[in-house]
Amino acid sequence: MRSITKLMTAAVLLALIGACADDSSDTGDTGDTGGTDSGELDANSQDAGDTGELDVADTGTSDGDTDAEVSCSSAPAVMVGGTTATDAVANAPARCGQPAHTWLRDDSLGTLVDIESTSSFPATVIDALAQAANLDQPRPADYGAAIIQFSYVTQDRGVLVEATGLMGWPIGVESGTELDVIAMPPGFNGVADDCAWSRKVDAQGLVAIVASYGYLAVMPDYVGKRGFGVESEFDHPALAGQPEAISTLDAVRAVLKFDPAEREDLCASRRFAVIGPSQGGHAALWTQRLAPYYAGELEFVGGAAIVPNVDLTGQTSVGMTTSGFAVKNAAFMAPLAAWYGTDLATVALDPDALVAAAADECPAAGAYPSLADETNETVFEQDFITAATNGTLGDFGTLGCIFVENSITSTSIPPLGEQAPMLFIVATDDDAIDTDTQRSSFDTLCDGTIPLRYLECSGVNHHNATFVTADSAIDFVDALFAGDDVGADCMQSTAVACE
Repeated sequence: MRSITKLMTAAVLLALIGACADDSSDTGDTGDTGGTDSGELDANSQDAGDTGELDVADTGTSDGDTDAEVSCSSAPAVMVGGTTATDAVANAPARCGQPAHTWLRDDSLGTLVDIESTSSFPATVIDALAQAANLDQPRPADYGAAIIQFSYVTQDRGVLVEATGLMGWPIGVESGTELDVIAMPPGFNGVADDCAWSRKVDAQGLVAIVASYGYLAVMPDYVGKRGFGVESEFDHPALAGQPEAISTLDAVRAVLKFDPAEREDLCASRRFAVIGPSQGGHAALWTQRLAPYYAGELEFVGGAAIVPNVDLTGQTSVGMTTSGFAVKNAAFMAPLAAWYGTDLATVALDPDALVAAAADECPAAGAYPSLADETNETVFEQDFITAATNGTLGDFGTLGCIFVENSITSTSIPPLGEQAPMLFIVATDDDAIDTDTQRSSFDTLCDGTIPLRYLECSGVNHHNATFVTADSAIDFVDALFAGDDVGADCMQSTAVACE
């Protein structure tokens, strides 16, 4: 079985290859990804109602003007809304009593603000990283890869803000080649700045692996979870679909706006796919849903959602009544509620304790340290426990609405146009997300919503699913970009050995 030890071995290997990597800056704590899933927001001291203007440093951002030898297409103009159907959401995205706001139509979205660090890894090192982590590659690395930790302009509830992330590209591809983009929204590992994935050497390795197959790869940290720079003004609202997707889509825009001369003279295609595990799988499905509303200039081709938390209402009920996973990670509910302008007064016995845990802790071994030994009765109000037991969480006040609206199976934001295919990956021994609920969610999404291909891995837990299915996810995306039939027949199949 894949172990945390293997992942930490990969982290140590990354930390020891300074002779192979040109690292201009310390990216911070290497972190412990523990049993959780694989930056964040600088509100720039603006008032909530002030859309403001962010200062953008000279980081090689380009609208297409490059050296004469390279002929890349200009980054397409930002297209937020623009039709009757898309404007209906863009002009009124607030849900569940959240203060009214509109999505900004601002040309600065996706503009790079700063670059914190740069690293480069030979193909042989990338293969060694994958092997050390027991990550299944579809094939050995085709190229080496360069990685930057960067910040970029995005928005949150109608205000321009900054987020951070990692961007990677292959080394050795012919100058002027146009490469497709793969967005890599990461899994849940906490909601505070210290938990940002771009701080972790593990995440650099994952981005390098994807870039090594000839793609421009980008991993957002999400708003409220900043990898470097000014401290965030709020904690990341994990499993809120809109900020996840908006952070991801603006990160893709950042790839297109980045000056090709600063990345081996490589051009960026408008076509992009998404691969995400756990919370990242939730973000992947939300990126698909919001792409036509928020980034109409981009072309979404599909992607892979690996053990995604699809049905927040159903999964929370099971997590409270069966697995106990919900109470051990209950702190995530505090910033999620706060993002909507509410709190957990009717949900938690001590709401402030959950707020403090969210702000100060990054989960390890599948639990917030301060909640690892807690039970439903020591954390939650009895009415909330009763709603979970009775299967009526969706009707439990504002938080119930939040769960419903952020479940891709029940949100009021409908899919638009022809939906791109997605690979939907389930683990039979998932210890964080209920597999039966996942199977039901698959059927719901397939019911005239999304063309899905099903993959269920036997004997695999939640954490390890990312590693044993990396080859399947990359192969699926390769086929999407090649225009091949990916077999998205919406048929559940028998579990197979993925290891």
